[in-house]
Amino acid sequence: VTFSPLRPSYIVKPDGNLMDRGRFERLVGRYKDRIYTFAFYFLGNREDAEDATQEVLVKIWEKGDTADSNHIDGWIAKVTRNICIDMERRRRRWKSEAWEVAQCPDPETELMGSEVQERVRRAILGLPGNMREVVILRDIQGLPYREICDMLGISLSQLKVSLYRARKRLKELLEPFYL
Repeated sequence: VTFSPLRPSYIVKPDGNLMDRGRFERLVGRYKDRIYTFAFYFLGNREDAEDATQEVLVKIWEKGDTADSNHIDGWIAKVTRNICIDMERRRRRWKSEAWEVAQCPDPETELMGSEVQERVRRAILGLPGNMREVVILRDIQGLPYREICDMLGISLSQLKVSLYRARKRLKELLEPFYL
């Protein structure tokens, strides 16, 4: 990392372009928790969520200065989603021992959450990808419907149907524990 002598608040990126250091720090401060939360619920474990968060932050570093400021929320969410999908594909393709380890609750989760939270997390992890996405984005991260529609490229009615089906499936998955 080198600082521009002519513009001290800017950092020269490896490609030679300048990145506004203050803007980058604000973006990281504002979005890192949201990125991590989405990745954690989508991928199901802390280590993969941390890796995905790191990849997203690198993308923000590389391309964040070219993203439209008015749509940066959607851009970051879309990048996060795509990286999580890519990581899940790689994990499925290799089907290694790491997958079995990832299915075990990590110590931090056990300490942080109750048995109920763990069941809900596992149930969300058991949803198909599109259902999992809408539940994470709406019910966990609390994003507005319109933002989710823009991010996923679907209509409002499609979102509502997907969300209804996902919640119904979650209820079915969790019902045996709460009868």
